[in-house]
Amino acid sequence: MNHQTLFSIAALAALLPLIGAVGAPDPDGLARWSNEKPNPFVLTLWVPPNLPIVRGVVVIGDGGEVAPRMPQLRAFAANLGFAVAGASHLSTGSAPEILQGLDALAESLGRPELKYAPMVAAGNSNGGAMAMDLLLQAPSRMLAVCAAVGARSSP
Repeated sequence: MNHQTLFSIAALAALLPLIGAVGAPDPDGLARWSNEKPNPFVLTLWVPPNLPIVRGVVVIGDGGEVAPRMPQLRAFAANLGFAVAGASHLSTGSAPEILQGLDALAESLGRPELKYAPMVAAGNSNGGAMAMDLLLQAPSRMLAVCAAVGARSSP
């Protein structure tokens, strides 16, 4: 290999942790994005099958994969034409990672509307802080916020 090829490979290897990893949907229809940090933030997304356009996203803080798998939440979201996203390993100020994850999933799933879809955010404790952070970071996209924030987390 020449020096340019080695430099290109080294540059790509250095950038990969910043890009984030996107997984193809699994048999249950869940797609995942991770920021690939040592304690990774993971955004898990479910889009109702045969939904032509995602009209919005229900984002559940610290719901991990549980929220997007809940039959009641899936039925609620599908009725509205919404997707369901569950975020795990949250910290206060997770809104940029959620928006980055939705952007990456929009590209990987061929659903550009995810980049601009309105959101409903809910969560408890760190999830409540996440919902408030989404309201502050992307106010024009927020339809509703249900945040229960404990004494130890600061929105």
